[in-house]
Amino acid sequence: MGTQPFPKPTLNDLTALIDTVLDSINPNSAVYLNRNTVDAAYAGYTFGLILAAVERIADPNTVCLRSAQALQSQASPSVFIIRGSPGPLNSTAQDYGFARFTYKTVPFEIHLGVQYQGSSGVLHEFDVSIIPKAAADECRSKNRAPGPSKAAALFECKCYSNSLGIELGREFVGLKTDFTSVPMARLVTNSDSDSVALFLKKTARPKLTVRLTPDSPDMEQEFVFAVADELRNCL
Repeated sequence: MGTQPFPKPTLNDLTALIDTVLDSINPNSAVYLNRNTVDAAYAGYTFGLILAAVERIADPNTVCLRSAQALQSQASPSVFIIRGSPGPLNSTAQDYGFARFTYKTVPFEIHLGVQYQGSSGVLHEFDVSIIPKAAADECRSKNRAPGPSKAAALFECKCYSNSLGIELGREFVGLKTDFTSVPMARLVTNSDSDSVALFLKKTARPKLTVRLTPDSPDMEQEFVFAVADELRNCL
């Protein structure tokens, strides 16, 4: 596919949909973007759809919102803060929001913009990630990044005006090789690319979601169902 322009979703559309998803979990929470840009909002939008997928498989009444500075509280944050840039999972510099859920009695957390340490020892950032709560608690108590086998699922989000270049596919595959034990990885974008789609078709490579935008409810539903099915198989 060439470099024809793709319409980028608006900041207002994305934040409205994030608010809608958060409201379905806790009507008293409102979203706050630490970096008020479409790219940051797109990661939050994807996070919201992942929450919708999790609600399909989670143990009943276990999906909830939490925040970095109130870990022991059973109350959802009134303001759900989306990080402006990647940082440590254990950071409490701001009251960053995340979600918790339980699947088959095992508790998990869903984070935005968290750093993980790959098998090479290098820190990498992921837009959205799912990690067992026990592993997240260990990272907080030991003040260190999650290791290469800790995550249960990793998501990269790309909001572009043009088709994805093949280099992005190669970059994500290379990144995934530093986390070979992570069972689920997906590249999510509002645009498209025949070359990246072909490149990621090979067995064991990350999956690809294209044309995911607020004005494409069919693609949103397809994404939610696909992520729910994958999580059932890997958690």
